[in-house]
Amino acid sequence: MLFWCQQNMEGIKARANGSTFMEISKKAFRPIPALVAPQSVLDAFVAVTAALFERLVENERQAQTLATLRDTLLPRLISGQLRLPDAEALTASA
Repeated sequence: MLFWCQQNMEGIKARANGSTFMEISKKAFRPIPALVAPQSVLDAFVAVTAALFERLVENERQAQTLATLRDTLLPRLISGQLRLPDAEALTASA
C-alpha cells in the first residue's frame, strides 16, 4: 500500500477537497485503480524486502536516540556545565 500511495499521490491529491484542510472521501478514492498482485508475488516481495524494512525501522530508532542524546548533551557542553570526558561516560552508559 505504501508504494501504491507513493505512485498515486498526485491523483489522490487531485481528488482531495476542503476549505480548512484537504481531505479525500471514500467516494473520491474508489475510482483510483489499484492492482492486487497474486499472493506468490507478494510473498516474494516480502522475502526480498523484509530485512530492508527492518533495517529502516532500526535506523530510525537509532536516529531518534542520537537526536535525544544531542539535544540533551549539546546545550550542557556549550554552556560548560558538562565536560567532554563526562559526556563520553554518559553516552557510553546509554
